[in-house]
Amino acid sequence: MQNIKSGRYGKVSTRHDHLYRGLFRCGLCAGPMIPERQKGRVYYRCHTSSCATKTIREDGLEAAIQSTLSSLEITEEQAGALEQAWVHDTCVEDQARRRDALRLNLAAETGRLDRLTNLAIDGTIDPDTFARKKRDLTLSIAALEEDLAGLPDPAAIKADRMAFLELAKSLAWLHIHGTAAEKREIVENAFSNRTVVGRNVDFEPYQWLQPDRLTQGVLSGALCRDTYRTGIAEHCHAPLSKLLNIKRKRCNDKNSPMRA
Repeated sequence: MQNIKSGRYGKVSTRHDHLYRGLFRCGLCAGPMIPERQKGRVYYRCHTSSCATKTIREDGLEAAIQSTLSSLEITEEQAGALEQAWVHDTCVEDQARRRDALRLNLAAETGRLDRLTNLAIDGTIDPDTFARKKRDLTLSIAALEEDLAGLPDPAAIKADRMAFLELAKSLAWLHIHGTAAEKREIVENAFSNRTVVGRNVDFEPYQWLQPDRLTQGVLSGALCRDTYRTGIAEHCHAPLSKLLNIKRKRCNDKNSPMRA
């Protein structure tokens, strides 16, 4: 009792781990929407006194998230159109040609190294020349081997594309059945900006989720792994990968309704 009176135990924390803490900002003043509990309900409040944005309930945020995710989903017809676009995509063929070219170059460099070694054994070239040329060839071979190992195989490309289609058809479902941590990840990685203006919630989807890119088939080549460094993939590879991981986890969960 004396310890309590003297304050040695410190202040008791009343912080709650609210679902969307830190994910939304006020669209008018850019201040954080801070969660607080009142009479059993969670509200997210803009604490700028002069701002027109005041509060929004957490279930209001939830409804806005679900509605927006649903609106961003692709239909079966759109998924079929993307599959057809991929049929005519040259990504896999391009990768096969590049793989063949790398193997030919690798064989040529390895042959050069073998011939160089034979010349050194015969004493045709001096040790310094041998060491210099061997170093250059060894570096070239290592670079070719690294490039070859980095090429995706066709089966992996196809699997990634099919996983993307399933994700794009079930964004809202994924959010409904996700854990609290997964719900946060979905919101963070589906929307690059999340703001509240008055009582309205605004979302800016990542590039890969923008409707024109989905419905017009711009993503037809984006799921070819070697193109992740360019265009859409440059900005969206990480968010897309995180959502695909959540999707796989939910589908592998025996108790998840998403397995149906």
